[in-house]
Formats: sequence, C-alpha cells, structure tokens
Amino acid sequence: MKICVLSDSHMQHRDILFPEKYDVLIHAGDALGHGTLEELKDFADWFNLQKGLKILIGGNHCGVMEKLGSEAVNEYFPEAVYLQDQGFTLPNGMLIYGSPYTLAFNNWFFQLDPEDAKAHWAKIPNNVDILVTHGPAFDHLDYVAGVGSLGDKELLKRIEEVKPSYHVFGHLHRDKGQRRIISDNNITYINAGLLDNNYRMIHEPIYFEV
Repeated sequence: MKICVLSDSHMQHRDILFPEKYDVLIHAGDALGHGTLEELKDFADWFNLQKGLKILIGGNHCGVMEKLGSEAVNEYFPEAVYLQDQGFTLPNGMLIYGSPYTLAFNNWFFQLDPEDAKAHWAKIPNNVDILVTHGPAFDHLDYVAGVGSLGDKELLKRIEEVKPSYHVFGHLHRDKGQRRIISDNNITYINAGLLDNNYRMIHEPIYFEV
C-alpha cells in the first residue's frame, strides 16, 4: 500500500501535482489560509475528488474547523475522513491517529498550552502505526533559522513511548534544500509541508510504502 502525504497547502491545493500513484492520501493540516467557511468548502470540493482513501486533519490556520467541531467538519468530507484527536484503521490493519494541535503562539487555532501538552498527547494510542499531527516533535525537522527548534517536547516523549513507524506533520515550512525526512530510533519523521517560508509551493508530496 502506497501512502502519499502532504501538509500546509494554504489554499494552493489546485496547484498540487501528484507524480506517483497512491492508495492513501493524508493531509497533515493547514489546507486553509484564513480559516473561513468559504475556504473550507473550496478545499473540500477539491479534496473529495482526489483518488484513493483520503484522510485529513486541521491546523493552526483552520479556525472554522475548530469552531465547527469534528462531526460537523466531516459533513463537508463525505468522500474523506477528518480526524480531530481520533484514530482510523486502514484496510491493511494499520492504525492512523490524527491531531490538529500545536503549541500556542500568535492567537491562532487548535492551540495547546505547554502545561497541557503531556495530558493531551497521552491520548495517542499505544498501538498507533502512523501518527499525524500538525506540528513537529522537538528537534525533528523543527529548526527555524535565528530561532532554534520549535517542536513539542512532550509530543516527542509520547512518540518515543508508543514508537509509531511514521510521524507525519508540517506546520514549520521547509525551504529548498532543507531535509524533510529523517529516521530516529526506527521511527521515520516526515515534514510534509509543500510551501517555503514565503508561501511558495516548492515541494511535491512525499510517498512511502507500508
């Protein structure tokens, strides 16, 4: 089974190219730009038409998803699965768990206070195979020049406990030439963001086999 992952398309979804065939398409958040209902409808119209099994989460730009809640958001995706701190089992039996939350900054959406992070990430099932969060774990493809590593330390601790085969995320855009995949303790970390820091689409989706 081939998985295709992407993130942070920020309303540029109709410019995305899929050079390879896939069975499962995963969007790791920030499909929207300003988080409006009109944007949600536009993205949903496109996402529902894509091939294969489709799974998505929200992100810090997805205000309308936070406002509506998971049940209402799912109504816009009759041909896809929206996960908001929820799991989904793939046809091959692998468990995906998705969460839109990131550490709080700049009054965006799906924000997590640092003191609440440990309890929040404890919700991740012990048997998860593919973890999809909008933000990165600490020190894993989370470095921002002039600032440092901005990933979540409590998320990293939980990942090291449950040991998923893959952690897919976005949130921190990667410029051209920066690594987007690393392996650590038999866990593959994938920053699937499509845009650079100037919101230009410079990356293609990433594929892997399971």
